[in-house]
Amino acid sequence: MGSIKLPHASGNSMSIAAPATNPASDLELKLPATIGTAGQVLKNSSTPGTLEFGDDSAGKILQVVYAKLDTAFTSTTLNGVDTGLSATINVGNASNRLVIICSALWASEGNFCYMYLSDGSNNVIERPGASGSRGRFHWGTEYNGDAGSNFHYHASRDTFQCVTTPGSTGNYTVKLRADNSENGHAGRCVHLNRNVNNSDRYYDPIGISTLTVMEVAA
Repeated sequence: MGSIKLPHASGNSMSIAAPATNPASDLELKLPATIGTAGQVLKNSSTPGTLEFGDDSAGKILQVVYAKLDTAFTSTTLNGVDTGLSATINVGNASNRLVIICSALWASEGNFCYMYLSDGSNNVIERPGASGSRGRFHWGTEYNGDAGSNFHYHASRDTFQCVTTPGSTGNYTVKLRADNSENGHAGRCVHLNRNVNNSDRYYDPIGISTLTVMEVAA
């Protein structure tokens, strides 16, 4: 088995040896034209056998942005209104992915109230596929008798999480929004961080809603 032996001035040496088993054909590794920078690794480029220096960060969480809303939000105009819960992350690589986790304490004072996560252009993030004339949101409530029997009349917590690829660098904003326009029932009331009664009683709790956005290296 052949090798290249590089002797040190003090007597010992370092060797680069051929593979332990005979390869199927002659192989060649091309070294990069630079020496790279501190912390980089030597890896295959997009052309196998041509080496390059790069970051060893694939799959690592690069940054985490956390936001919370700890005050009550109420709205009766639910045509894509911001709830006030949002987070902005500065994406460093267009191929990186974002892991988004939203946890909201909410209640509805009527029927057909929906909530969803949007980007800075108010597009629904990871929007469900189209199905007839159905609304496409992340969670919500539909008609369930009068307000007193509506299962969202009392505050409850819903959590939604997804993975998305922004496709560009720079600031990317995630917003929690409320909507019911697709069902023609404008004027219904939705609440965040409180129930419908909102009385100063132990069993009418208040709470917080949170949004976490993580950038994961491609």
